[in-house]
Amino acid sequence: MVPLLELRGVTKRFGGVQALSQGDFVLNKGEIHFLVGANGCGKSTLSKIIVCALEKDSGEIFYKGKALNLSSPAEARRAGIAVVFQELSLIPDLTVQENMFLGSKNQGMLGFVDSKSQKKMCEKALARFKAVLSKDICPETPVTRLSTDERQIIEILKVLIREPEVLILDEATSSLHTTQVEILFNIVRELRDEGCSIILISHKMKELFEIGDRATIIRNGETVATVDLKSATHDEIVTHMVGEELSSSKNEEREISENVLLDVRNLSAHGLKDINFTLNRGEILGLSGLQGQGQSELLLTLFGNSSDFRGEVVLDNKSLGLKSPGHCVRDGLSYISGDRKKYGVFQIRSILENTALAYIRKKRVHLFSRKKLKISVLPILERLSLVYDSLDQSISNLSGGNQQKVIIGRWLMTEPKILLMDDPTKGVDIKTKEELYTLMKELCDAGVSILWNSSEDQEILKNTDRVLVLNEGRIVDELRGDRLSEYELYKAAMA
Repeated sequence: MVPLLELRGVTKRFGGVQALSQGDFVLNKGEIHFLVGANGCGKSTLSKIIVCALEKDSGEIFYKGKALNLSSPAEARRAGIAVVFQELSLIPDLTVQENMFLGSKNQGMLGFVDSKSQKKMCEKALARFKAVLSKDICPETPVTRLSTDERQIIEILKVLIREPEVLILDEATSSLHTTQVEILFNIVRELRDEGCSIILISHKMKELFEIGDRATIIRNGETVATVDLKSATHDEIVTHMVGEELSSSKNEEREISENVLLDVRNLSAHGLKDINFTLNRGEILGLSGLQGQGQSELLLTLFGNSSDFRGEVVLDNKSLGLKSPGHCVRDGLSYISGDRKKYGVFQIRSILENTALAYIRKKRVHLFSRKKLKISVLPILERLSLVYDSLDQSISNLSGGNQQKVIIGRWLMTEPKILLMDDPTKGVDIKTKEELYTLMKELCDAGVSILWNSSEDQEILKNTDRVLVLNEGRIVDELRGDRLSEYELYKAAMA
């Protein structure tokens, strides 16, 4: 059988970095095929080359048995190949309908836009996600009013209405909650059954075995294996991804100081109700429960991003005013978000500037030497095993996982007392996650305390000392010891 899409020996270099050295990939008609690998291994680069968002340096691409030579993503769409990129491409000031049909050929006579037809198609598309969208969302809703997950859904629908033969989803589930992912996967299954071929890029192992037919693993720019997901194992895939056996991330009980570093008393704010807890010096304290129950709001409030909070927050026996993030940084708090685009990365700035930003703010430095900053930054980035060409290169040239390492490095430079971490491993590969878990424990051994929200239950159960379960903005349970289990977590979250 001739593959629907085939890549042979595709290569791509960015300056001194070899993004792809041997990209091989075979996609059959009517299959769900995952691209798997560490951040920066070449997955997104491969998908961008397929749709001509990037030009390959060498190699061959075949589509329906014939050599594929495209000149632009628009030409790829006309050929039946469409992609939902990691970074959203919506225009906030336009409506849902206008964004959905931007660049579309859905026009009436004489080339005029057929708004009536577009509106019906838009309403039909929105209906597929009706259960998980705000009730007031309609074709005329400006995108600027939508939440991050709702924007991601519009980005997906924008591609689905073009009815592609090949659909590429690059980490499209990373900003969606569980019910939204379930709906998307049902749609993907329907498309497969209708003959569409789907390529998914994901770091969530559960998704591979839940919906995938096959998976191709890329390591350091080279395709190393393609496996049948009906017979493959978790360990087999991980071994292919990292090229070595990973140590178990099973939680080992650590000896924690009884010295209370942070004491939160009767804290209420938008999305939070009467929060009380303590955080000990050197402790990793998890926040969990169903998504959207106040975990992110709690971290942002503690980082001075809420003007209407009530209650008292005491750090090292000093009452904090939580006036602003700047004040909180000077008090010893740092905030790491998994939403790099909104809270982390300055895309047009260099790696050096992105890393040193918080350090400069904390020290209130107005004039500084780039040479001295580089000397300070290098050990931090080396500790994080960052892959980069030059400190002066734009951070936008890094993979999502390496961008996240820069953000983590930014806050480590401030020598924080407490790290507030809001889903920091979102979109980060397995090996980098393991490195982060090790780093967290090293920091805690040195006296840093961590308050950590994660959307991955197993991650937080295996790597924390205690877990606070939130429901509707309240702490409803505390898990520790033998109660650190999925059963106890779900029991508390759904009570």
